[in-house]
Amino acid sequence: MRAYLALVLFCAACKRGPITREASAAELERRCRLADTCACNELGGKYKDGEGVAKNEARAFELFERSCSLHSVEGCDLLGNAYEFAVGTKKDFGKAVELYRGSCDGGYEIGCADLAAMYQFGRGVAEDAKQAAVLYERTCQKARVACEDLGLAYAEGRGVERNLTRATVLWRKGCAGGTGSVCSDLGELLRKTCAAGEAAACIR
Repeated sequence: MRAYLALVLFCAACKRGPITREASAAELERRCRLADTCACNELGGKYKDGEGVAKNEARAFELFERSCSLHSVEGCDLLGNAYEFAVGTKKDFGKAVELYRGSCDGGYEIGCADLAAMYQFGRGVAEDAKQAAVLYERTCQKARVACEDLGLAYAEGRGVERNLTRATVLWRKGCAGGTGSVCSDLGELLRKTCAAGEAAACIR
């Protein structure tokens, strides 16, 4: 399963303090013009989703592009998302991979998770389950939503040796760091696997 990650409202690169949910679009615009990449990212997210402003994917793309040009690894990951899902621009998997790789190399775990998904599904790169598993493993340490994808890799023996005990541990870790819907999906997977006779998946 592909984990879609929400924009984090605080990042270490913020030059003028953390972004709060109460920050107005005008304030974010002002801070973005002053090269505050967190403000650019947050405002881009608002335009992408139509949150507090009229939805404008082209403007969202411009803001993510500005953030990335200012060397924000978060901004480059969000720009990669825009290319992958055609947000304000044409779909370009190759460009998305390039941006995710740069973000991942810059130490941004979500960028690594996004790059892993591209390897998993063969988007913009040759499909490579082993490389996807390596990246999910690296990302799961800090971005726990990636643990769901890594757990599935272990459950299916995709890029790693099949190990349902390891998969179960990862699923539960992913659920602890994810949303209610993720936990519901994982619970269903565990129930089905348990019913199929795999004792390691049975909830105790």
